[in-house]
Amino acid sequence: MKNFILKILLPIISGILLTISFPKFGFSTIIYVSLVPLFLSLSKIKFKETILASFLSGLTFFIFSLIWLVNVIQYTENNLEDFGIFFGYLFLSSYCALFFIPFGVIAKWCFDKWLGFSLLKNIQIMISLTFLWVSLEFLRGQLFTGFPWNFLGISQYLNPSIIQIASFGGVSIVSAIIVWMNLGVFITLKQYLLGINNKKYRPHYEFMIGIIPIALSISFGIQSIFSSNSNDHKKFSIALIQPNINQKEINSLKTNKINNKLLSESIYLKMSEQVDRVLTNPNIDLLVLPETSLDYFNSDFYKRKLIDKVVKKTTLLAGSSYFEINNKDQIKFYNSSILYNDISQNKISTKYFKQHLVPFGEYLPFINSLKKLVPLENTNFSSGKKSTIFRVKDLPSFSVLICFEDVFSELAKNAVANNAKWIINQTNDGWFDPSSQSEQHLSHAVFRCVENNIPMVRACNTGVSCIIDKKGRIVQRLDPLKEGFIISSIDIDNNSNKTFYGSNGDIFAKLSLIVSFLFLSLFLLDVKNKKIKLDF
Repeated sequence: MKNFILKILLPIISGILLTISFPKFGFSTIIYVSLVPLFLSLSKIKFKETILASFLSGLTFFIFSLIWLVNVIQYTENNLEDFGIFFGYLFLSSYCALFFIPFGVIAKWCFDKWLGFSLLKNIQIMISLTFLWVSLEFLRGQLFTGFPWNFLGISQYLNPSIIQIASFGGVSIVSAIIVWMNLGVFITLKQYLLGINNKKYRPHYEFMIGIIPIALSISFGIQSIFSSNSNDHKKFSIALIQPNINQKEINSLKTNKINNKLLSESIYLKMSEQVDRVLTNPNIDLLVLPETSLDYFNSDFYKRKLIDKVVKKTTLLAGSSYFEINNKDQIKFYNSSILYNDISQNKISTKYFKQHLVPFGEYLPFINSLKKLVPLENTNFSSGKKSTIFRVKDLPSFSVLICFEDVFSELAKNAVANNAKWIINQTNDGWFDPSSQSEQHLSHAVFRCVENNIPMVRACNTGVSCIIDKKGRIVQRLDPLKEGFIISSIDIDNNSNKTFYGSNGDIFAKLSLIVSFLFLSLFLLDVKNKKIKLDF
């Protein structure tokens, strides 16, 4: 029973605590002790058992926090597709869980080597494991196209005073604070248990040291939020529409399973009604529609009709598929964002092509190799190569991120580096609703605002459409599965300073990689000198 608790139950408890710290549960404070059960397990089990315990903790976390992926099954048409989606969900969860293993192995080594009543050695543990966790999160966000979903720091997206520190080190530095506090709690708990056994007590400095970064980040956050801004502001009015078109209807149009004309007309009337309500306001500077919104009609007639209706009164930014023919007569398809501000012939003013495509959703990896084995039609989207700066008369320049591009901090940073003063995210989360996905997606967008000190507007087919200010506070929102619109005034500080993160990017995470490499070298040296017995 004791072995079961140590090797299985405690790691699973950590995974569960991590899960409920994120949307849709949202008990964000629990994250500061969520790793403690795993640490207790690692401190007591053998080296050969750390792999299972660590993987089990990570698997529990990702199995539950990514379960929204399974919701796509409701839109599939056969058992083979169902199996593919379920297998993909398990594979992705398992892949992410793998990053817990090196952390668990090094943590076990640190606990065996240094854990005790020595403050200096315990701080060594806290430093090494904090930087290691940040390194592994960073690598997960980079390798194999990257999947930077649900870094620990993301859980704090509704705590603006804590997350302002992300303007220096991105979401990684918030993750570091969380791991640091977990280690302070764990070491204090172990000292208490050791003190009972050894009749040795002393002040719990590690717990107090664990709290210090939280206190400093809150202090900085409060000062940052309430600091005075310049008097050079630009205000403008923006509208966004959340049409809440059922994903089954969208898929039906694409597969020609039902009368396209009738369905296109129905969708047009639904969206047109919202557009008419928005345009009763004469001061709208820009109207934003979600990702691929112009494709919902599957009809050029209704598409042109809607565009014409909008551009008679204001500028339109809409999501749409787009194709180009290159010099080799090859057709390239793009998931794009298109700006219309010319009433004549619905003329395209500016366009942006999505850079970071969804594997297996928008493109099939290694398709050229696979075509040699089985006959496959190349239906891949092509990726854009750079950010686009959109300029509309009297509006500050902005850039667009499509779908889950707002999860990738580098894309937002590059846009700001190219002089974007604010960002628009156009997405369609209808594939996954109802689920926690929409709120989790929103939580990542919040950090892009804080990291770069800019506001963001999110226009979604179905939630969460919202306005986020430059401090990461959600000003207005429309929940998933609700039809509606938002009209809001956006305030841009023309003298807003570029953040440290905006200038230097993930330098904190890269520094963590260097520190982690040094500690890994010490670990390997101990292995070589047989100072530790791995028993793998």
